[in-house]
Amino acid sequence: MAVASAEGHDDEDDEAHPAMGAGTAVHVDEGIETHRNRPVADRARSLPKRVSCGAMGEIPLGVLTGMITPAVLISACGTLIFSTSTRLARIVDRVRQLTAAMEDLFADEPGDFPDEHRAEVELQLSIHARRARLIQWSLTSFYVSLGLFVGTTVSVALVAVLQLAAWLPSTLGILGTLALFYGSVLLINETRVAIRAVNAEMVFALRLRELYEARRQDPGREG
Repeated sequence: MAVASAEGHDDEDDEAHPAMGAGTAVHVDEGIETHRNRPVADRARSLPKRVSCGAMGEIPLGVLTGMITPAVLISACGTLIFSTSTRLARIVDRVRQLTAAMEDLFADEPGDFPDEHRAEVELQLSIHARRARLIQWSLTSFYVSLGLFVGTTVSVALVAVLQLAAWLPSTLGILGTLALFYGSVLLINETRVAIRAVNAEMVFALRLRELYEARRQDPGREG
């Protein structure tokens, strides 16, 4: 009897356990599905935040890289401005010397061959006036280029922060490069004019030599 009851109890347990196992399996499957679906939704909701945080973490490096490139051109503009200002100072000194020479020529006792000297001084003054204008235009171009490159550096940071007007840094950089190119072309033209002034002085020196030699051969010839 005890054995039979024990066997009956075991049979009941065996019948109950499959039922419990099936119910537990259903609940586990539902829990797994819920667990799987819930993190996906959470990740979907948090994905923009993570992406934005990653982008914000990468912005400083990109901004610094973008700001370094115009800095090289800013340095080039500073060097050109310094050298061009030095050339302008030399032109000013030369014009003052020519002005003093012109005053001496119109004094009471002019030197030898005053007409030739006056013509040469007037020619040199006209050449140096043209050089001064070219230097002025080139300096203006370099200063404009410098300002545009500084604006490019600032706009890189503003675009990264505000996420607006992404075209602005490129536009300012292109305009600054064009202004720098135009100033360089003006300097090339000014160099050609300076060579012309030197050649004119050499021609005048050779002309004076011929005049002195002619007067030496003919002492009675007037200067």
